[in-house]
Amino acid sequence: MWQPADVSAFPTPSEKLKAQGVISIIEDELKEARLRVKRLDADLCRLKTWIALARRAPSDVLLIIFELCAKDDWKSPLNISAVSRSWRTVVLASPRAWSFIDLKECQNLNTIKLFFGRSGQCPLHVYTYSMIPLTLFESFAHRLQCLSLDVDSFDEYDIPDLIAFPNVKRLTFRNATGAIPLSLISITHFPALRALICEGQIISDITNSPDWTLTLEELYLSNSSDDAWLTVLRACRETLVSLGMGCGYINTPYLVTIELPMCKHLAIRCWDEIPDTWEVTLKTPVLECYTEYRYNHSIPGENEQIVHDDTAGVTRLRTDQLPPNDSAIPNLRLLEISDLKCSLPNYLDFLQSDGNTYPALERITYCSEGAELDETDLRDSNDFIRDWNQRRARPIAYEVVETWQDDMPGTIKSSCGVGLSCHDE
Repeated sequence: MWQPADVSAFPTPSEKLKAQGVISIIEDELKEARLRVKRLDADLCRLKTWIALARRAPSDVLLIIFELCAKDDWKSPLNISAVSRSWRTVVLASPRAWSFIDLKECQNLNTIKLFFGRSGQCPLHVYTYSMIPLTLFESFAHRLQCLSLDVDSFDEYDIPDLIAFPNVKRLTFRNATGAIPLSLISITHFPALRALICEGQIISDITNSPDWTLTLEELYLSNSSDDAWLTVLRACRETLVSLGMGCGYINTPYLVTIELPMCKHLAIRCWDEIPDTWEVTLKTPVLECYTEYRYNHSIPGENEQIVHDDTAGVTRLRTDQLPPNDSAIPNLRLLEISDLKCSLPNYLDFLQSDGNTYPALERITYCSEGAELDETDLRDSNDFIRDWNQRRARPIAYEVVETWQDDMPGTIKSSCGVGLSCHDE
């Protein structure tokens, strides 16, 4: 192929014509090479697809995979059905893959009805909000198993005439800035309810609160000046296994004691300072895992105590506060701390003050929540644990992590998702 004699010199007219001819030849060759690369890519894709494991996977395996995809992303059946004829056939034959519906992301009634139809008679997991009338579910009410309501108010609903959801086991009021009527949370509307998550304030909307019982196993609610939340807590006290509470300072005239004989997991998050005498005393004889965070609390000192004090059976504690003394929590094995109001070495020094030994303690984990720990604090805390272990019969393992590796057992999640009981049934 022709090349100029001197590339640093300006081309003559004849050299320019030769160069243009060569450029045209190179461009044609490059175009042909690109087409060949495109054809090779297509051939490669066809061959890889031909021998792909997914192509050889039996339909029953694909059914399981597609269902797991739907649990993680409710829109995935639509994407899967567009991959190939065989995948479309399989996903259309999997009604469970179409049973997870998020109406906050979809306001198209045709799409909603499409999912309702393709889900067959499978239990439904639905997230809806106030723009979607609950009457839409009237013909499907018996199929709803998990229902999340994202509403600002229930004023638009006539609660006594609200349709019943006979098979809903998990009910969530998400992002509720308005009030949640007590009359709605009853066996009249939700006779099979097992888990209730209320992110809004429950209010008494009836003159006399009915003396009903709820067979709840999971409950999350917040305290308020209206004692309707206490009515709910009392109603399920005999069956409750996991309890989560969001607490603010409420100056109430009542002091109550509630025993929770089945409660193994308790989480309390305090948004305000808790008064010296809290309005509710919980008795938890079988409590195993306890979480407490106090977001507007001062630096912990030697005499600070956590809110809940019936901790004799607790084996795992996650908190930003000092645990009670070792006589009050003799079975503590795992202590998990984060969001401290003081330095880590000072916290550990407070922890071991007054002769506390925590004889069963096996591990202390500090979560930095993504922040870098000061090297001096890290060195001092390691030295403290090493010195403490020299005086202990049972040494303590100590670690610093950036994020928690797992949730506390019994953690109550506001969103329906993979791993929850409503998905596993």
